Amino acid sequence: MEPNPLSIILVKSDSKGDRLLFRYPYASDAHNEAGQQSRRRNPYALTITEDLLQTPPPQTSNISKGRLTGFSDEVLSTLFAVKPELCECKFELKVNDVRFVGHPTLLGDSSILTHIVFALHATASHSIVKCYYDLSKRLGVALRHEEQRCHYLSQETKIMVMAHDEVAAR
Repeated sequence: MEPNPLSIILVKSDSKGDRLLFRYPYASDAHNEAGQQSRRRNPYALTITEDLLQTPPPQTSNISKGRLTGFSDEVLSTLFAVKPELCECKFELKVNDVRFVGHPTLLGDSSILTHIVFALHATASHSIVKCYYDLSKRLGVALRHEEQRCHYLSQETKIMVMAHDEVAAR
């Protein structure tokens, strides 16, 4: 039983919409493998048309080489930016062989929702799931305190959004 998370995800939701701010590990292997396969392909090889007409088998696993795969940043931000009514409640979602665990937190009087989510193996024991839920809750409380004290998350969010926009513009 693997106690380490597959991924750690930070999502914020406010009047400007949902945004994935942080994802560790960042890059999915799917994009890298696709690029490497196209470079390794022999330009003189024949393509068998029967292979092109067959539909690929449906994906039943979102874990590859011990990492979370198959979810774009947009999908993750939509999944984890919950409504304010669900704040301060346990969040648990199972998709294929991945269990997402978190505790959405509303930051003080502002209408900014933050959600720290841990992606775990779906077969993780109840005690491991509970530990990551408690960790998400405690991190949310710490972020709320720091936001009230010195607007920490607001400042860091601006920096992260500018970095995301700069990379997207390239």
